Amino acid sequence: MRRFRVLFTCLALFGLFTPLAAPEGQPVGRALPVLVSSDTNIYAEALNGLQSVSNAELQIIYLDNLVEEYRDLEDYFETIENGSYPVYMTVGLNATRVALDHLEATPVLFSMLDSPKSLGDRIGESCGVAIDVSIAEFFQTLKEIQPDARRVYAFYSTPEGELRAAEGDYVDLRQGLYYSRIRVSGRSDLEDELESIRDDADAIYLVADALYDRETFELLSRFSQENGIVLMTGFSSLVKAGATFAITPDYSNVGVITGQMANRIIAGESDCITEAVRYPEYTSFYLNEDYAGSSGVSIPDSISERARSSRLVRAGIDLYHKQKFRTALNIFTAVLDRDPGNRNAANYRSLVLERITGDRSRALVSEADAQMQRANYRQALDGYRRVLEINPGHAEARRGMEAARLALSNQLRQNAAALAARGQPFDAIRQYEQALQTLPTNEGARQELHTLRARMLPQVGQLIEEGRSHYDARRYDAAIQDFENVLLLQPGNGTAAEYLRLSRRKQEALERLLRRQ
Repeated sequence: MRRFRVLFTCLALFGLFTPLAAPEGQPVGRALPVLVSSDTNIYAEALNGLQSVSNAELQIIYLDNLVEEYRDLEDYFETIENGSYPVYMTVGLNATRVALDHLEATPVLFSMLDSPKSLGDRIGESCGVAIDVSIAEFFQTLKEIQPDARRVYAFYSTPEGELRAAEGDYVDLRQGLYYSRIRVSGRSDLEDELESIRDDADAIYLVADALYDRETFELLSRFSQENGIVLMTGFSSLVKAGATFAITPDYSNVGVITGQMANRIIAGESDCITEAVRYPEYTSFYLNEDYAGSSGVSIPDSISERARSSRLVRAGIDLYHKQKFRTALNIFTAVLDRDPGNRNAANYRSLVLERITGDRSRALVSEADAQMQRANYRQALDGYRRVLEINPGHAEARRGMEAARLALSNQLRQNAAALAARGQPFDAIRQYEQALQTLPTNEGARQELHTLRARMLPQVGQLIEEGRSHYDARRYDAAIQDFENVLLLQPGNGTAAEYLRLSRRKQEALERLLRRQ
């Protein structure tokens, strides 16, 4: 019985059950208020992420406590409207609905919302972060576990459940699957439908729906186990209770994205219309190998390793929020040593390094920014590069380096054009080549270089003859210059390349002879 308490807590996230009373919140002050639907672990993870990046002081207010304190919520939200807050933040569906019901002038920035379209027309009055994990990711994982899987089913009983289940209609064939979603009226109806698919189903996708109370989930879990069916869910708690695997958002990352959106809105750099709805960048993976084994489902090593890496990343995130940065860094580094492409571990490793080296990184970024302002783009580029040597994932330094590389490349291009105009074509070509080495995608520099070479190409023959004459007369410095100029105009010229090699060798030999004398 106790293990299913978590199920009801998770379902409260979707507004399907009323959450229990939460601890007392804080009175609204000038800090930015954050209204939270209930006190749950997943909301706590999101709040940790939010607080780790927020540039504003936050006041956490739990919905149950707010209802207890105010007989009429209109009074509370009137103080919000009169307070000229740049944004009002909510966590969870219930808190978001309450805020949208009462606020008109203050934009609502929501977080931790499953299927934001369930807000109906009011979605246009808000912005925020959804926690939908694409069903395509479940299908991809299923095919990794069972490459020969073909039939997938999902059951729902409410319009909200249908909305969540509908995505599978559009992505199944791309994964080589045939997906069917079936509406049922209740447990008895579900039992009949399960009997009809007993010999046909390879997997079942558990939709977040009011259909699934404890007994119904146990029925579905037992049925899947007895018939060798992969049971997929978006609730991590249900994996231990009896499911094959779960894929959930990284709730801390959801909070980070929410906080970054709030920072931009508060700073006046953006607004809710521009921000719109964003989605988590990373997910967490949970696997019950014992359940899979008892179901007759063989788990590939790659899937077991994915689950292991996900567990380590979650442990590292927990240590990060506890400010045990060195230990967290060791964990994220260990994950990346085994799985260099793990973007989630790389992201958190960057956050940890920022905490550890923040003062040094900020100083270097500030100096590089100053060099950018003075148009010293090469020095700015070096500065941003030093930051990335300390913290390879430093987002501001990466953006700065890209901007510096573009600015330096264009500066070199302008220098080249000026040299060409002054009748110094070979120096101009060298500048164009540096511009392209700095930024290979600088098509303006590439085209101007091509035009200049085409204009100078008729001089290649004359330069080679002059170079040969200098070579025969042992004027190797002049010969080297001529053949280098030929290769600037025509990089693949074999004659010039060979004469240049011989001229340099002869010059070195002559210099050695002169030194001996």
